[in-house]
Amino acid sequence: MSPLICCCYHWDHVLEEMVWLSKDFESERKWKLAQAKKVALRASKDMLDQATRGEKKMKEEEQRLRKVALNISKDVKKFWTKITKLVLYKHQIELDEKKKKALDKQLEFLLGMMLTSGGLWRGHI
Repeated sequence: MSPLICCCYHWDHVLEEMVWLSKDFESERKWKLAQAKKVALRASKDMLDQATRGEKKMKEEEQRLRKVALNISKDVKKFWTKITKLVLYKHQIELDEKKKKALDKQLEFLLGMMLTSGGLWRGHI
């Protein structure tokens, strides 16, 4: 084979290499754009997650505070219910004492009447 008979020249190989290289550059550019898009989406999602995490923490804190307030209000209500029962009990005791004093006074009066009248009462019994 003589060098003059060759059907492919060096320039043909250079052109083939240029086509391959341009396709390689294009595919790498597309790949880099896709990767940049993924990174950008992930970063924006993380930023949104951080913002929503802050809001979620605030909501959780508010719920916790509401729960604490509810427990405190239940304890306060229970306390005042007990105080009300205690006041009613003391009031009932005072009424019973007054009633007892009135009944004792009436009994003393009846006994006094019976003793002063002497035998009148004894004869009927």
